[in-house]
Order: sequence, then structure tokens, then C-alpha cells
Amino acid sequence: MNTPLLPTFEFVEAPAPPFAPLAAFEMCDESVRLGIFGSGSIEVSREGISVLAPDALGYQRTIDRLGQWAQAQWLATHGLRVMRGAVVARQGKAVALIGGARCGASVLALVLSRRGWGLVSDGLVVIDEHGMLRALEPVVTLDTEATIGLPEDVPITRLTTGRDRVKVSTTSHGDAELGAYVVIRVLQSLNQLAFERVPFTTDTRSALEGYQIAPLLGSEHRSPPIVEAPTWRIARPVVSADPHSHTPPVLAALLTSALDSEVG
Repeated sequence: MNTPLLPTFEFVEAPAPPFAPLAAFEMCDESVRLGIFGSGSIEVSREGISVLAPDALGYQRTIDRLGQWAQAQWLATHGLRVMRGAVVARQGKAVALIGGARCGASVLALVLSRRGWGLVSDGLVVIDEHGMLRALEPVVTLDTEATIGLPEDVPITRLTTGRDRVKVSTTSHGDAELGAYVVIRVLQSLNQLAFERVPFTTDTRSALEGYQIAPLLGSEHRSPPIVEAPTWRIARPVVSADPHSHTPPVLAALLTSALDSEVG
């Protein structure tokens, strides 16, 4: 299977979805469409991605809020394994930072990308049948408050989303061979950071599969299997007596030290 390139977002002038208590959603055999009241809709088919909006502002708002969802659906439909998280790499070896929404993978990826690693992707972890991690746009999407302390010359683009969000450009890395997984969780039950190497077992594989984004459109391809690789687990507390013990720079230092012998 040849890995498809991400299509460009095709602008189609059309009315924005009317107000409704739930997001506008339509699906048929050929496409799936998701819309935002007052902005526009984004439609994914096997051929490409279309943004239906009344004007340029609605087009940009729709991409900012739904563009990553559309990319995930396109890639998954074409047989790639798409998971939630971020990817950094060094010397051709990638580390997949796997986790759910607001787990901190994006901030950690940004810190690592400024400490000798390169960003492969953020928001989506895309793995092909050869165990290669697909490189996407070299930007990290963060809440604006997470950018405090960054140098003033770092390129930042404000997004037109419901939350105060920005895209931060950073050091990039091309496609890279899978070297390790890091599963990141935030747990209410913890009161201190937990960081450990875990054996790659059937349970580990199942846990990783739980972060997969499945295609809503039928696909003629099967997603690649989870490739066995060294795996670490990070569990951060919601509230900690020592919040400085698990800041992104601290986690980046811990990970870099742990991965040096595995990833190079």
C-alpha cells in the first residue's frame, strides 16, 4: 500500500449549518460530514477533503476546529493506523507520545523539539504498514497559556476556536521508524508522578489500540497492527503536593534519559 499524501482543503462556497442543539453530522457510503453552527462544514470522502463555508472566515474557523478530525478520517480510511497523541524523533527513530485529550502530549512534544528532538506530528500519531511514523505539519497546537515562557521569536498563529488556542511552529523531523511508545495519562487518584518502563504484553497492545481513531467510512485496507516496541508509562496527578515534579521540562529530561539507550 502506498501511503497517500494528505489532500489540500478544497473550499466550496455554501451556507453554514443552521443552529441546532447538536453538531451537524451526515454520513453516507461515499462521505462523512461534520458541521459547526454559523461557521461551516467539513466533508471527507475517499477522494479528498472539502470545506463548505459561506466565506473565508467561516472556512478558516471550520478548518481550525475540524481540520484535524478530517485528516484523521482521511488517513484512517486509506488504511493507516491513526492514534491520538504526538510524535518526536531523533536520528530517524521516533517516539510516539500516546494519550487522550489534554494529557500533555503536545506540550511535551514542543519541549522535546526544542531540546534536540524534531517534531514528526502533533494531535495525530500516524503509523504505516512498515512501522514508519508519518510526518505531518511541523506545528504544535496548544492552549495559549501553555506558551508562557517561550522566546518572543517563536512563530505563533492564533486559532479561531472556541478555546484560546494557538499553533506553534517548531523544529521538524521527517518520517521516522518507530522506536518507542510513551503512554501518558492524568489520574485523579494519584498524588505524585508515576514514570516506569512496562513490558510489551497483550494488555499493553490492547491499551494502545484503545487510542486508535477508527474510520467512519468503510475502508478496503486494514489498519497496520500495533508494532512491538519499548514502552514507558507516565501517569500525572491532577493535584500534587509538588507540582514542579512533573512539569513538561522535568518530564522531557526524564524521557530523554530513559530513551537514550533505546532510541539513540
